Amino acid sequence: MAGTIVPSLMRKLASPMPKPVESVLVERRGAASFKIGVAAINGWRPAMEDAHVVHVKDTCGFFGVFDGHNGSECSEFLARRLQQELEDGGVPEDDEAVKALLMRLDQEFIESSRKGGSTGTFAIIEKSSQSEGQCTLRIGNVGDSRVLLGHASGLIHQGPGTDSSLTTDHTPDLPSERNRIEKTMHKVKKSQDGVARIDGQLSVSRAFGDYKFKQSPGLALQEQAVSANPDLGTFTCDASDFVVLMCDGICEGQFSNSEVISLAASHLQEHGDPGKAAAAVCKKALAENSMDNLTCMVVSLSGGELEPESEFLPGSFSAPEHEGFRNAYQRAAQAANLSIGQAVEKRHDFVTSELLGNLPSERRQELERELDSYQGGPPLHLATGSRGRSQWFEEWCKKDQNVSEAWSTTLMMNQQVKPREVTSLRKVFIPSEDVLRSAIVKHSALKWEARMSNACNSEAQVVEDDVSDGTSMVQYGAGLSMKAWLPTAVLLEV
Repeated sequence: MAGTIVPSLMRKLASPMPKPVESVLVERRGAASFKIGVAAINGWRPAMEDAHVVHVKDTCGFFGVFDGHNGSECSEFLARRLQQELEDGGVPEDDEAVKALLMRLDQEFIESSRKGGSTGTFAIIEKSSQSEGQCTLRIGNVGDSRVLLGHASGLIHQGPGTDSSLTTDHTPDLPSERNRIEKTMHKVKKSQDGVARIDGQLSVSRAFGDYKFKQSPGLALQEQAVSANPDLGTFTCDASDFVVLMCDGICEGQFSNSEVISLAASHLQEHGDPGKAAAAVCKKALAENSMDNLTCMVVSLSGGELEPESEFLPGSFSAPEHEGFRNAYQRAAQAANLSIGQAVEKRHDFVTSELLGNLPSERRQELERELDSYQGGPPLHLATGSRGRSQWFEEWCKKDQNVSEAWSTTLMMNQQVKPREVTSLRKVFIPSEDVLRSAIVKHSALKWEARMSNACNSEAQVVEDDVSDGTSMVQYGAGLSMKAWLPTAVLLEV
């Protein structure tokens, strides 16, 4: 319909993020038989809901990634309790022991009356005592996180699961999953975004927690509409291979499993550091339009020491005026035991150092603009790492916060709507339907509608930007007669 503006103001109490928090927390573990790197990025979400567990002995290890939803309680509970169980009882000996452990933890979480749920995927790797260099790889999956097996050459092991992974995503429209769900009197429905969901709500059919989907009378816990009963598999690999465990946010955008393996392998070959490899995967996923939290674990099947064991790579403090962004940035810093001022100080010093090197002109201009935002930086007499210098950055961070809070108070008094930034018309290219729909579904202010598909793979004009939530109104179609609010981040400048 000509002149239609697609509805998009489904505003929630929690403000959407105008910019992603790009800070990366990298953890490394070196052991006799393994080198492990884990990287996590908050991204576009208001809070980090992922968690992970690493338990290693000389010839055996348990590695897991847990992707929470409706909060981080479930994923954090699983990581903490699994670590305790593994320390006390060791790695489960067989598949039955694995299932029993996971179902017991699911029951424990449900009985604790905590909220939310979590998917989870894990790998148990054991070095062979009979064949040097060979490993037994036991994997398990609950939900839509994934385990991949890569070769040193950069080729992915062609697994039996989703997109050549070793695991299969548990979605409600899989025949086996649908059968179990419908036996519990729940329904599988396609929501407006085209995704199959249980009762139109939950897009995964196996998860820990999610108690409201586990109340069908007369059925065991593993037979409920949502089940934590894992799919298990066993594979053989050798010391030149590596294993990748990742939450679904990694593959949410345009980033295939084979590309994940290729990128990780290139960093392992160049640096021998699974931490760098995991960080590169997370950064690439964010660049490929993932709107989710991002966690990647890379396990190299050759042992050795790794330094540093923990590393914080601060991202740009790009939306200081936005309370949700500030809070998310601060939580990312706190995960590395830093204050927000210390994190921003590290970012300032990183940008300053980068500008001393040879950079492409576009990257140099970008960093110079960022450095200008510090308004000259701290006084020169304040030594790097000193308390006074960190305090200067703490105060600098509060500058925009105070402006934002005063502005918010004025808006409340006047009962006005926060004004949007009106830009001059500019041309953009709207990406494919898969990319656009994924970005809209993940954006709490927007709603996918079928007619938006008419805008995909076409040029459009931006007539207005809303910097408060990272959206832009575009005109598209014949004679630019249609209008819609779309995520600014996915629009490509022409």
